[in-house]
Amino acid sequence: MAGDLTREILARTRRPSRIRYGNVEAVSGGLASVRMGSVVVDNATWCRRYAPIVGDRVAVLASGSGWLILDAVERVQRAYNEPETVLVRPSHGGRVQKPLWSSSWDDDPLAPGPHPSPKLPEPLDADWTELNVFTLSHTSHHFAQAGYYYALAGGEWINYVPSNGYGAEFLWYPQLSTQVPSNSVIQSVSLVLRLWEPSPSARDPFLPPPNMPVKIHAHAQPAADSASGGQPPEAYMSSAHNAIDVGDAYAGDLIMAPLGEEVVDDLASGALKGLALWPGETQKRVAFEDLGTWSWTKPYPNSPGYYQKTYTTDDCFSLQITYITPVEED
Repeated sequence: MAGDLTREILARTRRPSRIRYGNVEAVSGGLASVRMGSVVVDNATWCRRYAPIVGDRVAVLASGSGWLILDAVERVQRAYNEPETVLVRPSHGGRVQKPLWSSSWDDDPLAPGPHPSPKLPEPLDADWTELNVFTLSHTSHHFAQAGYYYALAGGEWINYVPSNGYGAEFLWYPQLSTQVPSNSVIQSVSLVLRLWEPSPSARDPFLPPPNMPVKIHAHAQPAADSASGGQPPEAYMSSAHNAIDVGDAYAGDLIMAPLGEEVVDDLASGALKGLALWPGETQKRVAFEDLGTWSWTKPYPNSPGYYQKTYTTDDCFSLQITYITPVEED
């Protein structure tokens, strides 16, 4: 509401349009600059009862001799458009792992041709690896494992099992304030996760467990920095933010995990660089990937067939930002 002097002038003048409203931008040498819409008016004076402060919303009297600031008024509440959403995909991914067991396989004496001798899994006395960071392409679908991992190396031997152990997955995102209009207000941010569905040919121990623990952490590790090995995942995570314990999930599940207000603010400002997936040292393999359908494929008539995945989603690991923009500037 306008102050007493403003109301008195509005009541007495037949031309109330001579009262304008704006924001004080600068005060110097007994004069002020006031922004009214897209125009800045300089050399405005003010009434004796009011001392202008930068940022105040004020009522200004327009006259032939110049502009006179009458007093401060309450800010007009902005009207906002309907909420909008945008998906922000990660720019980089990274892994830190602690190998526990070497690869292994069984011999098959009935197999034709030469075949290797059986190799039992061997315990590995290994420390945590360095944080391996890589650029993510938006044209390919990223597969991630957290908790327990199996190396993605293949093997043609009977009952081949690649090396395995504990692992955490890291994700980096662009500064969120650069992904929405500059005048917008971010209302919420959620991490989109989709739980991996294996191909029909997958067997133990590669099948996902019946329930997979999902836990999300924030981190401030720059993607460009190299990190020496020997540090567990917790060493890279922000101690100023609590982990988000989503709980148990199942193969094929969609998770929309809302991030806390402080995490959103720090991702928007760039103080935080991204998120990490790490449920702790567990024997459960928690795997994530976009969903799809599996079909049997044979490239050539005489070639061995295999299952090929056709993706039906393209949002796993994205941040879904909901924001609003003002209908008009104050």
